[in-house]
Amino acid sequence: MMNRFMVGTATVTTTVLIQVGLLLLLAAMVLFTILFTPFPGIHDAFHELRHSLYIVACH
Repeated sequence: MMNRFMVGTATVTTTVLIQVGLLLLLAAMVLFTILFTPFPGIHDAFHELRHSLYIVACH
């Protein structure tokens, strides 16, 4: 038997909640890697993006 949660009028299974959580974790890891990595190859590839966002100072 699957666990189910009521969200508004929809029923969401535990599996869906786990999938959404993993997707959000993956997205956070990708953004962190793009915006805050000190590795030269990745940093150079996304250098202009970092400057255009005015969020991350890299110098």
